[in-house]
Amino acid sequence: MQNKTLGLIGGGPKSLAIAAKNKVLRQLGFDVPNIILFEKEYIGFNWAPRSGLTSGDLPLGTSPLKDIGFPYYSFHWGEKNPQINTAMLEYSWQNFLIETYQYSDWVDRGQPSPLHNEWFAYLNWVFDKLQTSVDFVNGEVAQISYENEQWKITAKFKDNSSQEYCCDGIVATGPGNLSLPQGLPEHPRIFTATNFWQNYIEAKRKVKRRVALIGTGENAATIAIELGKLGSETTVEIISPNSMSYSRGESYLENHVYTDPIQMNWHKLTYKDKKDFINRTDRGVFSLNAKEELNVMKNIKLIPGFFQSVAVDNLDQLVVELIYNDICETRIYDTVVIAMGFAPWKTFMKLLNESAQQHIAKAIDTDVLNAANIEAHINEFLAVDKVKPYLHFPMLAGINQGPGFPNLSSLGRLSDHVLTRYIPVGNFADLPEKLYLK
Repeated sequence: MQNKTLGLIGGGPKSLAIAAKNKVLRQLGFDVPNIILFEKEYIGFNWAPRSGLTSGDLPLGTSPLKDIGFPYYSFHWGEKNPQINTAMLEYSWQNFLIETYQYSDWVDRGQPSPLHNEWFAYLNWVFDKLQTSVDFVNGEVAQISYENEQWKITAKFKDNSSQEYCCDGIVATGPGNLSLPQGLPEHPRIFTATNFWQNYIEAKRKVKRRVALIGTGENAATIAIELGKLGSETTVEIISPNSMSYSRGESYLENHVYTDPIQMNWHKLTYKDKKDFINRTDRGVFSLNAKEELNVMKNIKLIPGFFQSVAVDNLDQLVVELIYNDICETRIYDTVVIAMGFAPWKTFMKLLNESAQQHIAKAIDTDVLNAANIEAHINEFLAVDKVKPYLHFPMLAGINQGPGFPNLSSLGRLSDHVLTRYIPVGNFADLPEKLYLK
């Protein structure tokens, strides 16, 4: 019987976690799928300065110990579970530091969070160990179609050539494009998070005295820190829908829900309680490291309001319209930076041709393929329920399956959930309690 083919879209930690677990399972005698990894730039691109998501010198928001094998607690693979957990240590953060002669220095410095550049180096070190076990396609996914009971992925390369690949399953891993307001005017002092970071040295030169920062998530926090360093002559106003910039909840219980949602009874919570928990601990919140830096910056202010629009007046000033408590307000700024988060499903939808969209819509019995409908149908394999060939979308798995799957909190567990769909021995029969689709 021919092995299945699994396509991983994006060369970040989620894809590497799946590829590493797949290699370990193959080494231990499991019949595993063939993996094709698609990445239009290079491995770990989102942590590199050119990505438009970082300067490279920012600290990682999560502990590096939550690496691609964490939590090293597979219980899907029968008597070989202990061997799998041990074998995955080859790809751990600690082993990276040991092999690159940095481990003792890191320990003696108090195990600090690595900078994004260092995390980028770790991810590429992992990939170097995996290159012989994956088919790496260094091209952009231009289209996904549904043909002959498979996904057909068309990859476009930098020389304008293209090639088609057939897959029995797809894992869409990245955050997608930034979510931007419609009708955003082009102006040299209106920045998105992307063009701010891509040209952040030049961008900071263009920043004038009054700055509006739209967004309250970690991306906004890192930009606020950079702007705050400009000094007292620059005032940065963070526009917050709830007039607060909350810090991320990081107690044992909160962290462990991300690590082990089954043990923490995630599936028993109501939708509202799940949503409230994610909003409190992950969405629109600043990491503790970011909050510590911002707390000492006297030129950072919070302004309550829902961002509506920005326009340029006759004096070349930027006019921002806000609504708060049903009251409309306009404020004048010299610079505006938009850092409102990402749109993973909207980005992915643009890749699906009509046949693929119709196939998914029919399977989940809907006329509207929006993020909310997809999120409601994510099953225990982090895939859209009833859709075959399989379409795994961990970025929308938080509500149904656990809040750690969209981020870096439980990459080892994520790889188990995905691969059990393709490897006969892997199943959920041994779980303490199955995560039923609600």
